[in-house]
Amino acid sequence: MEKMGKEKTFLKVGIPIGLVLLLLISGQIAFAEKITNATSSAEVQVAIEYEQQLIDISATQSACAPRIVYVDDDYTPSTPGWGYNHFNKIQKGINAVGLSGTVIVHSGIYSEHLLIYKPLRLLGDNKYTTIIDGSEKTGGPPVPNMIKIIVRRVTIRGFTIQNGGNGGIYVQSEHCTISNNIIQDNNANGISLSISYFTKADYSTISNNIIQNNSIGVQLSGTSYNIISENVIRNNSNNGISGTKVIISSESPCTYNQITGNTIAGNGDDGIWFYESDGNEIRGNTVDGNIGEGIMIWYSSDCTVSDNTVINTHEDSLGWGDGILIEVSANCICSGNTVTDNEALGIILQTGSVNCRVEYNVIERNADGRGIGAWGAINSTIKGNIIREQTTPGGCGIQVSDSIDSAFTGEITENSISENYYGIVLDTESTNSSYQITENNIVNNTYLGFFAYRETRGAYVYHNNFITNQGGDAYADKPYNTYDYNYWSDYNGIDANHDGIGDTPYGLPPNGLAKDYHPLMSPWS
Repeated sequence: MEKMGKEKTFLKVGIPIGLVLLLLISGQIAFAEKITNATSSAEVQVAIEYEQQLIDISATQSACAPRIVYVDDDYTPSTPGWGYNHFNKIQKGINAVGLSGTVIVHSGIYSEHLLIYKPLRLLGDNKYTTIIDGSEKTGGPPVPNMIKIIVRRVTIRGFTIQNGGNGGIYVQSEHCTISNNIIQDNNANGISLSISYFTKADYSTISNNIIQNNSIGVQLSGTSYNIISENVIRNNSNNGISGTKVIISSESPCTYNQITGNTIAGNGDDGIWFYESDGNEIRGNTVDGNIGEGIMIWYSSDCTVSDNTVINTHEDSLGWGDGILIEVSANCICSGNTVTDNEALGIILQTGSVNCRVEYNVIERNADGRGIGAWGAINSTIKGNIIREQTTPGGCGIQVSDSIDSAFTGEITENSISENYYGIVLDTESTNSSYQITENNIVNNTYLGFFAYRETRGAYVYHNNFITNQGGDAYADKPYNTYDYNYWSDYNGIDANHDGIGDTPYGLPPNGLAKDYHPLMSPWS
């Protein structure tokens, strides 16, 4: 028969031209070619060379390809089904199984690097005893990722994946599921969801894995709509979870990912870090004992950080060690979190943050001594938080200040601020500062309930309760703010007409220049 050309060969065996082009252009393979002559009855073989191993992909869409393939490192050529649906190498099982088929891998140690180029399910017997081992973590030339996925709809479940010189699992296509694995001791990332020139790892699920002792635990690079849930991500040398946009031929965003229910602990850098990544949700995670920031949202908009427990964050060599940091980001919500015992601040709204809300969090015992810091944040809302026991001298429940670039504006309302060193500290000297402090309970702080520092201006302080703060309820030596209808427990005036308002103004210490002209005689409610 006449020899068929390469293009017809690919069509004959059902291997999409796009896949072959993707493999070639993105550098996943060294060559792709037709190996044997074709007849009307003979199969055509097509092979790819991937990381120095020749992979036959002829059976990708063959009608006789098995739907289920079994792999066991104890199988031999005498095993029934050998070479058809029984193998002792996982890659051979992947090559043989039909599209959307299942490769079942029995317990054993498999020293392989895998390329998955067709939709399938790769299932291990037991994640503790079914081990894919690179055995190449240290020494020698760079080695590939343990598993690389370049096609959609792949499931990997039930393995230990370890000792990869360039990472554990690398996903470059969408709708993949990685669940119930142990991914450990890889030189680079545990799991990477990334992009190539033609594909990206969107709509994938990473769940119920143990990801430990890698570089970054989970890396999201220019991918969106993924679910990262119920994983234990611990003791990685870099971040627990990282997300960022990527630019190859054009910008690929990292957006609308859900990071939920994970335990992220003991990592060598930030617990969760997103940069230039909009619309992501970080909810219900335990973030414990990481070095750097517990959760950091940076240059990102419309993100939600809710119902997390962020504790025991340690300062790094640069002094980063806050529970939650939101910086140069817009329309973010930080709500319902428990943020305690971190070495720097509890929660920070940093310079350039616009329209962000910090609501209904519990913030306790952060060692820097500041529960919430809002510095140059614009149109901020700090509402309904419980902030207590920031007792470091000079620390406070809430501190607001201007930055070089912007004045603080917004609202501080309905917070319970108690047993800190200071209750609220203001340091807003810009004439553009404008904000309300209303309906807060500032109670039993060690030194002052309220401290307006230096030339602070722009605050409207209304309907708050300042009660038994041990060094005094207030200190404001400049008359640049407005105080009205607050309860001050150290006010000693009288209410002769019993209208609930003191007959004389409350002059704020130390000099009485700042005045509340309508001091309440009993706490406001």
